[in-house]
Amino acid sequence: MLGLMAVAAGAVMLVLAFAAVGGRKPDTVSGAASAQAAPSGAASALETYLAPLVAQDPKPFASLARADSDWMLKTAVWVAAEQARYTYTADNRQSVPADCVLAAYRTFFGSAASPAFRTFSSNGVEYAYHADTQAYDVPVTAQKDVYTPHVAAVRQEGDTVVATVGYIPSTGWTQRADGSAVPPAPVKTMRYTLRRDGAGYAVVAVETA
Repeated sequence: MLGLMAVAAGAVMLVLAFAAVGGRKPDTVSGAASAQAAPSGAASALETYLAPLVAQDPKPFASLARADSDWMLKTAVWVAAEQARYTYTADNRQSVPADCVLAAYRTFFGSAASPAFRTFSSNGVEYAYHADTQAYDVPVTAQKDVYTPHVAAVRQEGDTVVATVGYIPSTGWTQRADGSAVPPAPVKTMRYTLRRDGAGYAVVAVETA
Protein backbone atom coordinates (compact mmCIF):
# COMPACT_ATOMS: atom_id res chain seq x y z
CA MET A 1 0.00 0.00 0.00
CA LEU A 2 1.17 3.53 -0.72
CA GLY A 3 2.44 5.63 2.16
CA LEU A 4 1.23 9.10 3.06
CA MET A 5 3.95 10.91 1.11
CA ALA A 6 3.09 9.08 -2.12
CA VAL A 7 -0.64 9.65 -1.62
CA ALA A 8 -0.10 13.33 -0.84
CA ALA A 9 2.01 13.64 -3.99
CA GLY A 10 -0.86 12.11 -5.95
CA ALA A 11 -3.24 14.64 -4.41
CA VAL A 12 -0.95 17.50 -5.45
CA MET A 13 -0.66 16.12 -8.99
CA LEU A 14 -4.44 15.88 -9.12
CA VAL A 15 -4.84 19.55 -8.19
CA LEU A 16 -2.23 20.61 -10.74
CA ALA A 17 -3.84 18.47 -13.43
CA PHE A 18 -7.17 20.22 -13.05
CA ALA A 19 -5.76 23.70 -12.40
CA ALA A 20 -5.28 24.33 -16.12
CA VAL A 21 -8.97 23.86 -16.82
CA GLY A 22 -10.31 25.53 -13.69
CA GLY A 23 -12.44 28.61 -13.70
CA ARG A 24 -14.81 27.61 -16.48
CA LYS A 25 -17.77 29.91 -16.62
CA PRO A 26 -21.18 28.56 -15.60
CA ASP A 27 -23.55 27.31 -18.27
CA THR A 28 -25.75 30.21 -19.32
CA VAL A 29 -28.92 28.12 -19.26
CA SER A 30 -28.60 25.92 -16.20
CA GLY A 31 -26.31 28.16 -14.16
CA ALA A 32 -24.18 25.10 -13.38
CA ALA A 33 -20.64 24.48 -14.50
CA SER A 34 -20.56 22.28 -17.59
CA ALA A 35 -18.79 18.94 -17.40
CA GLN A 36 -15.28 19.01 -18.83
CA ALA A 37 -13.02 16.28 -20.14
CA ALA A 38 -10.21 15.32 -17.79
CA PRO A 39 -6.86 16.99 -18.48
CA SER A 40 -3.75 14.97 -19.29
CA GLY A 41 -2.31 13.29 -16.19
CA ALA A 42 -5.55 13.31 -14.21
CA ALA A 43 -6.14 9.56 -14.47
CA SER A 44 -2.63 8.70 -13.31
CA ALA A 45 -2.84 11.15 -10.40
CA LEU A 46 -6.23 9.75 -9.42
CA GLU A 47 -4.94 6.17 -9.45
CA THR A 48 -2.16 7.14 -7.05
CA TYR A 49 -4.52 9.04 -4.78
CA LEU A 50 -7.30 6.42 -4.78
CA ALA A 51 -5.09 3.32 -4.44
CA PRO A 52 -5.35 3.02 -0.63
CA LEU A 53 -9.12 3.55 -0.74
CA VAL A 54 -9.73 0.99 -3.49
CA ALA A 55 -7.43 -1.52 -1.75
CA GLN A 56 -9.81 -1.58 1.23
CA ASP A 57 -12.86 -2.15 -1.03
CA PRO A 58 -15.28 0.25 0.71
CA LYS A 59 -19.00 -0.31 0.81
CA PRO A 60 -20.85 2.21 -1.38
CA PHE A 61 -21.96 5.46 0.23
CA ALA A 62 -23.70 8.55 -1.13
CA SER A 63 -22.16 10.88 1.47
CA LEU A 64 -19.41 10.68 4.07
CA ALA A 65 -22.06 10.67 6.78
CA ARG A 66 -23.06 7.21 5.48
CA ALA A 67 -19.55 5.85 4.99
CA ASP A 68 -18.20 2.97 7.05
CA SER A 69 -16.26 4.73 9.82
CA ASP A 70 -14.09 1.65 10.44
CA TRP A 71 -13.06 1.62 6.77
CA MET A 72 -12.17 5.31 6.98
CA LEU A 73 -10.01 4.77 10.07
CA LYS A 74 -8.40 1.59 8.75
CA THR A 75 -7.41 3.28 5.50
CA ALA A 76 -5.83 6.19 7.37
CA VAL A 77 -4.04 3.90 9.83
CA TRP A 78 -2.50 1.76 7.07
CA VAL A 79 -1.42 4.76 4.99
CA ALA A 80 0.17 6.32 8.06
CA ALA A 81 1.87 3.02 8.94
CA GLU A 82 3.46 2.87 5.48
CA GLN A 83 4.89 6.37 5.82
CA ALA A 84 7.81 5.37 8.03
CA ARG A 85 9.08 2.73 10.41
CA TYR A 86 7.84 3.60 13.85
CA THR A 87 8.63 1.92 17.15
CA TYR A 88 7.35 -1.57 17.90
CA THR A 89 5.45 -2.86 20.89
CA ALA A 90 6.46 -5.87 22.98
CA ASP A 91 4.06 -8.07 21.00
CA ASN A 92 5.61 -6.98 17.67
CA ARG A 93 3.03 -4.42 16.60
CA GLN A 94 3.90 -1.14 14.94
CA SER A 95 3.06 1.89 17.06
CA VAL A 96 1.65 4.59 14.74
CA PRO A 97 1.16 8.13 16.15
CA ALA A 98 -2.39 9.44 16.03
CA ASP A 99 -1.28 12.73 14.48
CA CYS A 100 0.05 10.80 11.45
CA VAL A 101 -3.25 8.93 11.21
CA LEU A 102 -5.08 12.26 11.36
CA ALA A 103 -2.96 13.67 8.52
CA ALA A 104 -3.76 10.66 6.34
CA TYR A 105 -7.45 10.82 7.27
CA ARG A 106 -7.71 14.47 6.26
CA THR A 107 -5.87 13.81 2.99
CA PHE A 108 -8.79 11.64 1.94
CA PHE A 109 -11.81 12.94 3.81
CA GLY A 110 -11.30 16.70 4.12
CA SER A 111 -9.12 19.19 5.94
CA ALA A 112 -11.74 19.69 8.66
CA ALA A 113 -12.44 15.99 9.24
CA SER A 114 -11.95 14.82 12.82
CA PRO A 115 -12.07 11.06 13.34
CA ALA A 116 -13.09 9.55 16.66
CA PHE A 117 -9.97 7.60 17.57
CA ARG A 118 -10.91 4.27 19.10
CA THR A 119 -10.04 0.60 19.07
CA PHE A 120 -11.74 -1.25 16.21
CA SER A 121 -11.55 -4.59 14.43
CA SER A 122 -11.56 -5.48 10.74
CA ASN A 123 -11.46 -8.96 9.22
CA GLY A 124 -10.66 -10.43 12.61
CA VAL A 125 -7.72 -8.07 13.23
CA GLU A 126 -7.78 -5.60 16.11
CA TYR A 127 -6.40 -2.09 15.74
CA ALA A 128 -5.85 -0.98 19.31
CA TYR A 129 -5.86 2.72 20.13
CA HIS A 130 -4.06 3.91 23.28
CA ALA A 131 -5.27 7.29 24.48
CA ASP A 132 -2.38 7.62 26.94
CA THR A 133 0.26 7.47 24.19
CA GLN A 134 -2.04 8.72 21.40
CA ALA A 135 -1.02 5.93 19.08
CA TYR A 136 -2.41 2.90 17.26
CA ASP A 137 -0.91 -0.57 17.53
CA VAL A 138 -0.90 -1.96 13.99
CA PRO A 139 -0.25 -5.64 13.21
CA VAL A 140 2.97 -6.13 11.26
CA THR A 141 1.43 -8.82 9.07
CA ALA A 142 1.59 -7.80 5.42
CA GLN A 143 -1.31 -5.65 4.25
CA LYS A 144 -2.32 -7.19 0.95
CA ASP A 145 -3.98 -4.93 -1.57
CA VAL A 146 -7.06 -6.82 -2.72
CA TYR A 147 -7.66 -4.41 -5.61
CA THR A 148 -5.78 -1.72 -7.47
CA PRO A 149 -7.57 1.10 -9.32
CA HIS A 150 -7.81 1.62 -13.05
CA VAL A 151 -9.38 4.98 -13.84
CA ALA A 152 -11.42 4.45 -16.99
CA ALA A 153 -12.99 7.91 -17.22
CA VAL A 154 -12.83 11.26 -15.44
CA ARG A 155 -14.94 14.36 -15.70
CA GLN A 156 -14.89 17.68 -13.90
CA GLU A 157 -18.02 19.53 -12.90
CA GLY A 158 -17.00 22.80 -11.31
CA ASP A 159 -15.30 21.94 -8.01
CA THR A 160 -16.29 18.29 -8.30
CA VAL A 161 -14.35 15.48 -9.98
CA VAL A 162 -16.13 12.24 -10.85
CA ALA A 163 -14.02 9.18 -11.70
CA THR A 164 -15.14 5.83 -13.06
CA VAL A 165 -12.80 3.32 -11.43
CA GLY A 166 -12.28 -0.32 -12.34
CA TYR A 167 -11.17 -2.68 -9.58
CA ILE A 168 -8.21 -4.80 -10.78
CA PRO A 169 -7.72 -7.96 -8.69
CA SER A 170 -4.31 -8.93 -7.34
CA THR A 171 -4.51 -12.33 -9.05
CA GLY A 172 -4.78 -13.26 -12.73
CA TRP A 173 -1.99 -11.05 -14.06
CA THR A 174 -0.13 -12.33 -17.14
CA GLN A 175 3.01 -11.29 -18.99
CA ARG A 176 3.71 -10.27 -22.57
CA ALA A 177 6.66 -11.58 -24.56
CA ASP A 178 8.56 -8.36 -23.82
CA GLY A 179 8.11 -8.92 -20.08
CA SER A 180 5.53 -6.21 -19.49
CA ALA A 181 2.63 -7.06 -17.20
CA VAL A 182 -0.93 -7.50 -18.44
CA PRO A 183 -3.58 -6.84 -15.80
CA PRO A 184 -6.77 -8.89 -15.62
CA ALA A 185 -10.11 -7.31 -16.42
CA PRO A 186 -11.75 -5.28 -13.63
CA VAL A 187 -14.04 -7.37 -11.45
CA LYS A 188 -16.31 -4.37 -10.82
CA THR A 189 -16.59 -0.67 -11.52
CA MET A 190 -17.34 2.08 -9.01
CA ARG A 191 -17.86 5.81 -9.29
CA TYR A 192 -15.77 8.01 -6.97
CA THR A 193 -16.81 11.60 -6.37
CA LEU A 194 -14.26 14.09 -5.07
CA ARG A 195 -14.85 17.69 -4.14
CA ARG A 196 -12.33 20.52 -3.95
CA ASP A 197 -11.24 21.04 -0.35
CA GLY A 198 -8.90 23.94 0.24
CA ALA A 199 -5.65 23.14 -1.55
CA GLY A 200 -6.71 19.58 -2.39
CA TYR A 201 -9.66 17.26 -2.87
CA ALA A 202 -11.74 15.09 -0.56
CA VAL A 203 -13.69 11.93 -1.32
CA VAL A 204 -17.39 12.55 -0.72
CA ALA A 205 -19.07 9.49 -2.29
CA VAL A 206 -18.37 6.00 -3.61
CA GLU A 207 -21.20 4.50 -5.64
CA THR A 208 -21.81 1.66 -8.06
CA ALA A 209 -21.16 2.84 -11.61
